[in-house]
Amino acid sequence: MDIRAVLVELMIDEGIDDIEFAAMLEMVEDEERENRAMFLRNFSLDDFSEVGCEENFRFSKDEITRLCQLLRFPDTMTAYNGTISPGLEVLCIVMKRLSYPCRYMDLERFFCRPRREMSRPTHVW
Repeated sequence: MDIRAVLVELMIDEGIDDIEFAAMLEMVEDEERENRAMFLRNFSLDDFSEVGCEENFRFSKDEITRLCQLLRFPDTMTAYNGTISPGLEVLCIVMKRLSYPCRYMDLERFFCRPRREMSRPTHVW
C-alpha cells in the first residue's frame, strides 16, 4: 500500500487533521526527494582523500587502481539484470562489502545506488 493512501486512511479513520496530514505528507515527499537525489550522484574514487580510501577500502587510491588492473576488471561490468557499473566501482563495492561491519543499507548512501543493485556485484562478478 502506498504511503499516501495510508495517510489518507489515517485522516479518515483516525481523525488526524489537515495540518497533521500536510506535515506528514511533506515529510514523506522530502524523504522521497532526498532518496531520488542520492541516486543521481555517481561514485568516484577521486571524491575520497587518501585517508578516506584507506579507512573505507583498506587500500590507497593508487593501490585500488592497480588492483583493478591486476585482477583484470573490465572498464564496465554488466549484471544479469542489465545494471552497468564501472569496473573500479564494482571492485570498491566488493572491498567495502567485505570490510566489517557493513550492511547493504550502509552501502546505499555510500555508493549512491539502490540496495537491489548493491548485492549484484557480490553475487555475479
